[in-house]
Amino acid sequence: WLNVPAKHKMTKPIYQPILHGQIPAVPLPPVGMSTTECAALADSGSGAVVKVIAGEFNGVRGPAATFSPVELWDVELGDLADTSYELKIPEGHNCVVFVRRGRALIGAEGKERPVEAQGVALMHREGSTFRVVAAEPGTQLLILGGEPLNEPIA
Repeated sequence: WLNVPAKHKMTKPIYQPILHGQIPAVPLPPVGMSTTECAALADSGSGAVVKVIAGEFNGVRGPAATFSPVELWDVELGDLADTSYELKIPEGHNCVVFVRRGRALIGAEGKERPVEAQGVALMHREGSTFRVVAAEPGTQLLILGGEPLNEPIA
């Protein structure tokens, strides 16, 4: 469920059946890793990947249609623990990081904060990149972001 801009409040609600095969998966390189090394890691099945459900990541758009700019990404940080990644969201967007499984450290290097499984980090609107470290192998995140509407919900 998403809030919609005032001009679309009376639009008939729709359900979007999006199947697993329709969701593009984009390799997520660890900080400092070359594209070639990242591709090899992805081919081995142990690399990080961003499944783009809505919005765009690294030029790849997700299948979900929205009335305002939204990011909905299912992020699997792979089998490498203590590995840093950077995720870029549009400047000024709200962003929530939900740790589905594992444990993550979120924040600038040296200022990371731990977020346990089922925990949430609310990101500031300043900047467009945030850093996450997979504190355990197999860490999975759900990234929810979007352009602030600055309008009442009702």
